[in-house]
Amino acid sequence: MVWLFTRGNEELKVEVRLDHNTFEFVVTQRFPNGLSETERFETFERCRARLIALERRLETDSWTNSGPPLSVAVGTEMDG
Repeated sequence: MVWLFTRGNEELKVEVRLDHNTFEFVVTQRFPNGLSETERFETFERCRARLIALERRLETDSWTNSGPPLSVAVGTEMDG
């Protein structure tokens, strides 16, 4: 799943997926400047807690969720 956030003319992507090799939940932020940051979580609960904290931080930093999450086919990645 991919959530898109906007701030002015900038766009930030937050991608959440399950790594089928390690069975970890993977959260990747893709920033407007082309950089990305990836975090891995062993449980859904920890991943969910991180997503809630991340969304709160983005709102504090004036990012707006631009709609419902987008589904991404298994085995694909969203590119910048």
